[in-house]
Order: sequence, then structure tokens, then C-alpha cells
Amino acid sequence: MHSKPTTNFCLNLKQDILDSAFVRHFDSDEEEVLSKYKVQLSINTNIDKIKRQLEYYFSSIQISTSNFTENYAFGAGINSGNGGAILASTSMIMDQQNRFISNVAESGGAVCSISSSFAIQQSQFTNNFAFRYSGACIIQGNDLANNLQFVCISSTFEDNSCGNTGGAMSIIFNKDVFIDDCTFKGNSATYGGGALELLNNPHVQIVDSKFIHNSLKVNILTNFSNNTNLSPPNYMPRGGGALYFGEVINQNSDSQFMSHLSTQKCCFIQNSAGNNSYVFGNSTSPGNEILFFGKVSWNSIDDYTYDFENSFAKQFNTNDFNRDFNFGLFSMNREIRCDSDIDGTLTIDNTVNTVKYISTTETISNTSQVSEPTEYTYVATPITRLIKPTTQSFKYTQNPYSNIFNVYNCIIIQE
Repeated sequence: MHSKPTTNFCLNLKQDILDSAFVRHFDSDEEEVLSKYKVQLSINTNIDKIKRQLEYYFSSIQISTSNFTENYAFGAGINSGNGGAILASTSMIMDQQNRFISNVAESGGAVCSISSSFAIQQSQFTNNFAFRYSGACIIQGNDLANNLQFVCISSTFEDNSCGNTGGAMSIIFNKDVFIDDCTFKGNSATYGGGALELLNNPHVQIVDSKFIHNSLKVNILTNFSNNTNLSPPNYMPRGGGALYFGEVINQNSDSQFMSHLSTQKCCFIQNSAGNNSYVFGNSTSPGNEILFFGKVSWNSIDDYTYDFENSFAKQFNTNDFNRDFNFGLFSMNREIRCDSDIDGTLTIDNTVNTVKYISTTETISNTSQVSEPTEYTYVATPITRLIKPTTQSFKYTQNPYSNIFNVYNCIIIQE
């Protein structure tokens, strides 16, 4: 039996793409197909209201200062329904200063990254939608590649939604996840992670980021009229208005794998798990902010939330009761790092020990009014008690004006 050589996987993949039934059936142009494979490309353009055009494999792509509006991804093919604007597989993607607005797909309303290292910087994702997972971006790694990284800096995710989990993003099987100075506002999902779904990521760090008015809603896909209660499935929890964080492994596995979340100086404000949150185990919290599940740990440093008691929940599967939830809480609620009005407008409080002065209308030659001093009670100490009233005069042991040189020497020695 003839078998293809396996010494060059990339060459085999290229030929497999050209020989695929999909290419033959649709009579795709060979040059067009190869233009998506193993390329280095910089993209700076606007793409509106068309089926997804940007699809790349084994490539290095930089996308900057571009707008992607009302694009979609549906149809036949393995990945045809993923990533309304961009699909990248086994690639390196740099997304810088772009805007993704009202894109639609089955999963990953705007972007789908598969087994790729992906970086987002100063970009906006607004009103994107996915019928299944990840309203804006799905960042899908795999358990075989242990070096994938995802970085998101100074970006905004607002009003994105999906029909399952991860209203703004789903990030799965990435070794390192780093999110800094990002805002997640008004995103929604049906079952978990109104803003973010984070699964099987060993190290996740979220710094200086804000999670505001994200929620779980039941009428994202279907209009249930006035019925706001959706019965949760018996195989998964429902909760985590902002974050849905955990790990999923084979229950029969003895793996010591643990997902670790570190949050610092983050704001969790008015996120909601909805009217029918559901967790397995003995948790009494609906997990309005974060739902943890599986073998996980969490360190919180200088984070802020309004209602700690109802904000965080830990769910246990049937065989997970003996698993520890490693939890470190430092300075929660100690300092208000952000605030939110009823309408969701974000207000940052930068006041630090301000000094109040009494104003005056007098000219500079006059003296302004000064507040009366507060009453002070002098408290005697062991030192101050040594000085007591006396009628006796001070007596020198020697003439103070004699031997001046020695006196000066004493002063010098004391200094």
C-alpha cells in the first residue's frame, strides 16, 4: 500500500489542502488556496459585510488600524463557521488598533484562533455575536502544544454575546494568558462567563482590568417572552456573570493539572449570574462575578467588588469533593479602585489624600481665616515626667566659662 512520506508535515498538509474534496467540489483556484498557507502578511484595510476572507494556516499575520464590520462565517467546511472576520490556525497573529463591530459566526463572532499564539493590543470588539461560543473571540489551543500564549492589552469588549459560554471571549488550552488594562462591559452569555470563559489554562493573569454589567441571559437565542428562568443542564454549572474559570479533565485521570488565576487591581461591578444560577456541591453563592470549578487556585490582590458574599462560587462535580480550592485573598475591598453609575458609566476615583484649604476673598496683604485648633491633651511619658517645676536655680559643677576648649570638645564628641 502506498503511503505518503511523513518527513515533511507542512508539505503534506499543503498537498492535502489542494487535493481536498472541498477544493475540488467548489473548483477553488489553487493560487487562492495557497495564498492562505504559510504566508507572512501585514493587513491594513477595512472589510465590511462579506463572508470571512481572512483565513490563514502556518502563517505570521499582523493586522493593524483596520475595521471589520458586519462580516459573517457560515457554510460547509471544517472551520467555515468559526471567526466572522478572521480565522487563524497554527499561526502567529498580531492584532493592533483594530475595530470589530457586529460580526457574526457560529463560534468566535469576530475572531477564531486555533493552536496559534495571539496578541491583541488597543483594539475594540463591539456588538459581535456567536450562536455557540465566544461572542467576540475564541482562542482555542490544544493539550499537546504546551507553549501557546495569549496576550490582550488595553482593549475594550462591549456588548458582545453568545448562545453558550464566553460572552466576549473563550480562552482554552493556552499555557499563559495575560490580560492587562482591558474593559469588559455589557457582554452576555447563556450558561457561563458573561465576559470570559477560561478553561484548562495553567497560568492566567488579569491586571488593572474592569468587568462591568456583564451577565447571563436566557433570551439570547430564543425569545422566551417574559420567562427569565432557564433550566440549567445537569452536566454543567450555570454561573459566573463575569468569569467562568476552571479545568476539565478525565475524572478517571490522576493528573495533577491545575489552573491558576491571578487577579490584581481589577474591578468586578454589577455583574449578574441571572435568576437561575446552578452549581453542584454546597455553594450558596450565585457566582455573580466568578464561578470556579474543577481543580483551580486563585490569588486576588487589591481587587474590588461591591458584594463579596454573592460574588464568587466554587462548584464541585460528583467526584470532586475532595479536591482543594486554593484561595488567597489580599486587600479585597480595602480600597475602591473604580465605581460604576446605574447606567454603567465608569468613573475612576483617583483621589489620594487630598488637602482641603479654606478659601478667602481677601487681598494678598490681608490674613486669611484659620480654623481653630482642636483640643489636645498632654500625656505624660516616662521621659517628660523627668522635668518638674522647681524653685531652685541651676547649679553648674564648674564654671561654664572656664575650660571652653573642653566644652567645645564635648559638643564635637556629642555630634
